[in-house]
Order: sequence, then structure tokens, then C-alpha cells
Amino acid sequence: MVRLDIKRLEPMDDQLARRIPLLLYGILCICAGLIMYLVGVATVVPRYLFHLNAFLLRPSEWLV
Repeated sequence: MVRLDIKRLEPMDDQLARRIPLLLYGILCICAGLIMYLVGVATVVPRYLFHLNAFLLRPSEWLV
């Protein structure tokens, strides 16, 4: 039978517990920025294919 020590699984100090959410939020911000960039690049296809340049130019520039 294996016994787990609960105290060992808890964070050792408060600084370690504070750093983990910052990394998570940083990764989420990078993912959101990458998605916005890819959506902006993807709007190029309908702009030129369906001649919607006047309508989609401003949103595409804002996203990218």
C-alpha cells in the first residue's frame, strides 16, 4: 500500500502559486493574438475572390 503525503503535494510557498496563473494568462493572450492574426489573414481570400475589398479592408487591417 502506497501512502501519499498531502503536505508534499501543496505549493511550498506563495510565490510559486502566484506565478502559475501569470503563465496561463500569458499563453491565453498569445493564443488569442494568434487567432486574431489568422482571422485577419483569412479575410484576404473573400476580399479578393468576391471583390469585397472596400467592405473587409478595415476589419482586416484592425485584426492584423
